[in-house]
Amino acid sequence: MLLEGWRDQFDRMKRSHAALQRVNAGSEDGSTAARDVLYHFVQDAWHLKDWLNSDPAASAVKADVDRFVESTDALRDCQALCNATKHLRTKGTAFVSQSVRVNVGQGTVAHAWTYKSSSGVERDAVALADEAVQAWTEWLADKGML
Repeated sequence: MLLEGWRDQFDRMKRSHAALQRVNAGSEDGSTAARDVLYHFVQDAWHLKDWLNSDPAASAVKADVDRFVESTDALRDCQALCNATKHLRTKGTAFVSQSVRVNVGQGTVAHAWTYKSSSGVERDAVALADEAVQAWTEWLADKGML
């Protein structure tokens, strides 16, 4: 590794979130590239847990991180979507639609996705991303890490 730690993964997740918001608002990215951004976000959000568990600089939260993610709906959904996009395993949670809106005057395309959670509820994937980033940020701040 390039001497990275949990904070680098947290920052990577925030950059992935910003990229997801960009393709959701409108960009020149095609549908495949926009979907790649979505997949990267759920993977970055879920893998922050692994970085926190492995980084000696985060030892103060290691005992609590698994309980936190297991009790947070948005992060559990990110876990399921991460596994679905990495391993083609969909244990009831999966992306179910992608929509595209062409902004003719701007020359951009806005992408949106819905996913079905394990409880069968369809939700907006960008709203999930917003909730996941907020959950991580608040939890890390409460732990004195941010």
